[in-house]
Amino acid sequence: MIPVSSQDTEGRHPAELWWRRTGITAVLSLTVLALLTIVFASGKLHSLLGRQAENKALPTPVVLPFDGLSNDPAQNYIAEGMTEQLITELRKSQELRIVSRVSVMKFERNHASLEAVAQDLHEDYVFEGSVTESGGNLRVTGNLYQVAARKHLWAETYQRAVRDRLSPQREIILDVAQNIQANLSLQEVPQRSLPKKLRRSGDRGSPPAKVSKKL
Repeated sequence: MIPVSSQDTEGRHPAELWWRRTGITAVLSLTVLALLTIVFASGKLHSLLGRQAENKALPTPVVLPFDGLSNDPAQNYIAEGMTEQLITELRKSQELRIVSRVSVMKFERNHASLEAVAQDLHEDYVFEGSVTESGGNLRVTGNLYQVAARKHLWAETYQRAVRDRLSPQREIILDVAQNIQANLSLQEVPQRSLPKKLRRSGDRGSPPAKVSKKL
């Protein structure tokens, strides 16, 4: 009986064949893994770019710091607090993209024109307002502009008796935020599709504020 050779018919040792097959399997596995990684990364990139494009298409209001209209530190403190509250409230909306407070603080009390603000921040919608407290009464004005089109989209004046200072501030900020969102939404959808609470005015009997001379 003829003994079986430890080599294959081509003269290669079985160990060599094992290493070759293992190497081919490893290369194929790495290739498949690389392809899967590319597909996954492409999907993630596509999703990210889609979200960025969607965010860029959202209306982006610039909320200028409320003007305290005086050098009284107490008035300015109220104005700063209401500015922070308004930006925070607007950030809750999924229909808006808000310019950061850090970006707009350089315009605090520098009386820059709305055109200069819009050009500097590369945005079109600008909100400005003022806050005064005198004789136990809080008076707040708000104006929303579309600068490029020179449109005064919304204006309101609020007057509240100050018993608990934080309560009227909160009430006013909520109404201002709702009206900003409503008016910017009107640029995209008809008013009838908006909830009623987003179409109401802050003080139904109060006259509109005058158009800012800065526009």
